[in-house]
Amino acid sequence: MGITIISYGSLIDVLGQSLTCIATDTDELITHIHQKYPNIKNKRFVIAVNNTIIKKNTVLRQGDQVALMPPYSGG
Repeated sequence: MGITIISYGSLIDVLGQSLTCIATDTDELITHIHQKYPNIKNKRFVIAVNNTIIKKNTVLRQGDQVALMPPYSGG
């Protein structure tokens, strides 16, 4: 078991809907994703860990769920 990564919107086209990764924190996770999926480097997205949007590097634990969400607007 590792960290489950769920992507939304246009990120699904690059990453697929879901994948699993092993990382100790969100910075390491994003570095790994950038290396494996270089097309994502130019895309903007917000990161949520276990349903909470984060603004800075966050420690990850086995079984955590990370969501990558592109910018959105709504009404």
